[in-house]
Amino acid sequence: GGGGALHGRLDSARARGEARERTMRRSAQCRQRGFASSLAQYAAASLVLAVLMFSLGASAATPYVRLHGERLHARNTDQVAQRHAELKVISSSSDSQAYTCSPQQAARQVAACKAFVMWDDSKCSAELYLEEVHDAFPSAAGKLFVNVGANKGGVIAKILQLWAPWRGSNNEHRLLDFWRTVEGVSESDAIGPCGKEDQARAPAPGKAHANRSMELAVTAHNSAWPRVVGVEMMTDTYEALKRGLRELGLDGGVHNRLGVRLEHRGITDQDGELMIRGIKPGQENLGEEYFQAEQAKLRALLAKAAGGDIHASEEAQAMKLRRLRMTTFDRLAQDCFLSDERLFLLVVDTEGNDPKVLDKAIATLKLHETPVIIFEYHSKWKRASPSHSLRKTLDSLEYIGYECFLVGKHGLWRLTNCWNDAWEFFRWSNVMCFLSKLERSQHIIANLDQAPRYAEPLSASR
Repeated sequence: GGGGALHGRLDSARARGEARERTMRRSAQCRQRGFASSLAQYAAASLVLAVLMFSLGASAATPYVRLHGERLHARNTDQVAQRHAELKVISSSSDSQAYTCSPQQAARQVAACKAFVMWDDSKCSAELYLEEVHDAFPSAAGKLFVNVGANKGGVIAKILQLWAPWRGSNNEHRLLDFWRTVEGVSESDAIGPCGKEDQARAPAPGKAHANRSMELAVTAHNSAWPRVVGVEMMTDTYEALKRGLRELGLDGGVHNRLGVRLEHRGITDQDGELMIRGIKPGQENLGEEYFQAEQAKLRALLAKAAGGDIHASEEAQAMKLRRLRMTTFDRLAQDCFLSDERLFLLVVDTEGNDPKVLDKAIATLKLHETPVIIFEYHSKWKRASPSHSLRKTLDSLEYIGYECFLVGKHGLWRLTNCWNDAWEFFRWSNVMCFLSKLERSQHIIANLDQAPRYAEPLSASR
């Protein structure tokens, strides 16, 4: 009886074990089928996503993403996140529209600006708010800065001081001292019409400073290095600035990301050439219009020299007569911009050529979705660019999404959606434009826009 019971228990245990094995086999088969099904679903979803992205790519992606999207993946996560944050676009809700003045408010604003000395000293305020731009867009990675009309390099030094502070201390003062001590430029010419008499002096630049600066650039922060392209048409100023950048260790080549690429050409509204002569280094008040007035004389002199006239040849040599390449800004972009760069800031100071420069920069500005533009407005527009006006230039920029302001010591005086014909005063001043759709552009505008201060009282608007 005991043996039979034992066999019964063994049979029962064996049956339970076989049942467990069958259950485990069924579970494994289910998992395999589920995994295969998941793979099939994943593949199908991936295919749908790929087709969707392909079909939307040409219309949904911004020009910046199309240009630089692939390169972004190669950069570290922090830099990508920072740049994505900087490119964040405001919502499409109605409260994101640009601020708009009533005609009465626009008249009050322009009258208030005019009441200040020299239209709120706009002529010397071009670089006044670069620190605010840096605070809103602090990342240097992938940014390209272009200064058309670099002259003595003050704007370039300011840019490097803000976006590449590790590149050496007091670049502005060191470059200023280079002009004073090495080039022998007078104090007033070195400082310029908007400089300060009491600007601090830095140690005179030398090879030790240059080598140290280059060492700093090569050994640290390379992936976040901002590239700068400076354009200068005056031969003597170009050559002197080139020496100064080299002394400070800031001179870069065509493909050198660790320095400034300096271009010797003029920027205008068509490709061509211009006969120019030597002008003392650092002179700031001459541009294309100055040389256009004497083209016939300079070309006749060059023709005589080429024909063997010894006196003409000597005169041409003494005048440092030469042919200068003139191009549009879009041509400059084709020649000098690298494929993984985004034009972040454009500063134009060309003694009357500014509207011509901007007119042929629209395609590049639109393609790169450039966040910030600064340009000079001047009485010289009447002679150098007679077919242009401030209003016409603003129309072109506003059409591609910019909000523009007259720059003053007290803030930014709104031109976009707050226009008054009194702004067409053709005097030396500066205009600053922001790509309106960027959140960080709106942060700067909210802090500096003067127009809301001149809004109509509630009682008057009812």
